[in-house]
Amino acid sequence: MEDAVNDMIGTVQARGHAPLSEIWGPSGMGDEWQHLATLEPGPGVAATAVPVEQRQRSAREERLIDRRHQVLTAALARAGLSTTQSEDDAAVASLVETLDEDTVRRLAVWLSQANR
Repeated sequence: MEDAVNDMIGTVQARGHAPLSEIWGPSGMGDEWQHLATLEPGPGVAATAVPVEQRQRSAREERLIDRRHQVLTAALARAGLSTTQSEDDAAVASLVETLDEDTVRRLAVWLSQANR
């Protein structure tokens, strides 16, 4: 479970965003969940990237782009590049926008094999 959380935090940071953690728990009655707290990122955490104006995408297109981004950033993390620069983020975004999912997955395989 901890690895999954670390991978998600790494993906968020690779996208140039600060991770945000919300804590939820059962209500006093125990039958419903309630929001207990939101943990703000500490100093030195990357600021949120400024969104670039682009055409409206469908929900499916967004999911596919997010999935390609996650595959590529996870592969980069496994290859030892866990902290990225803004140039790296721009390169990943460019690859994700232009490559199809099969190509991104193939690139991820190459990165994982290069780290062995």
